[in-house]
Amino acid sequence: MEKRKLKVIICGTTFGQFYMDAISKLKDIFEFAGIFAGGSKRSVMCAESYGVPLYTKFEDIPSDIDIACVVIRSGALGGKGTEIALKFMERGVNVIQEQPVHYKDIAVCIKSAMKNKVFFKTGDLYIYLPEIKRLIDAVKEIEKQQKILYASFSCCPQVSYPMIDILEKLLPSIKPFHVQNVLDTEGPFQTASAVVGKIPVIINYDNEIDPDDPDNFMHLLHSIVIGFECGHLTLVDTFGPLVWTARLHSPGEGYSKEISERIYPKYMKDKISTVLGDYSDHTYEDMVREFFLVPLHGIWLTCMII
Repeated sequence: MEKRKLKVIICGTTFGQFYMDAISKLKDIFEFAGIFAGGSKRSVMCAESYGVPLYTKFEDIPSDIDIACVVIRSGALGGKGTEIALKFMERGVNVIQEQPVHYKDIAVCIKSAMKNKVFFKTGDLYIYLPEIKRLIDAVKEIEKQQKILYASFSCCPQVSYPMIDILEKLLPSIKPFHVQNVLDTEGPFQTASAVVGKIPVIINYDNEIDPDDPDNFMHLLHSIVIGFECGHLTLVDTFGPLVWTARLHSPGEGYSKEISERIYPKYMKDKISTVLGDYSDHTYEDMVREFFLVPLHGIWLTCMII
């Protein structure tokens, strides 16, 4: 007997477009059953492009939906995402809610899921991106020989929740998380020093957001440095590259005023910095069409336990 496809509705058409692209590539498992949005020109274009109905009123959504992907800003960013997620679960619909979601909202949603016997999951895809995974793997490999000495992290509000998830994978422990000092400076970034676990950390937070266009004007997504005795790893951006920089050691031997050249030890021939992995230059179109699809496929496939 052929297994029934799970009917999915996507709520929101900004970041929700990534979800639409991902689900359209899993047609054997899921049926894209519609879009729930406010009726903007973008929403209309998305519905027409994918050939699905657009619902602007919650009560008009069919009752046979299996999964709702709520890709609308949660209360943490001044939106109604959590409210919509709860409405779906009261209907008996399984929910994937895109981060960031306040921990109090998550607690309420989990209680609702248990009460209504449905599935609830937050859609944090960043931890599965290729260069993030490469960084985590590289840190774990170096840790077999050396401890982490220091770290620095930079991010914007839109990806601050995933940053904590990344930290948890990178560091031996994120408890206690003690912020020691916050600098009172002008400019887009707020800088703080902290001790995370037992590791000294510098945090640079892009503490600006445009309430009328909260999905744009970010100075960066993630930038991470992890330092060891022998050098440091730098993730320049969420999408790479990941760079290893060896620690400088200036040799005291091999120099004479009588000769015109220094005689350096072999390690001085090593590269100062090395790009790790098979990184190549990417475009923002690559980001939209490729990088987010693999982790989203993984999130979708977890729904197969339903």
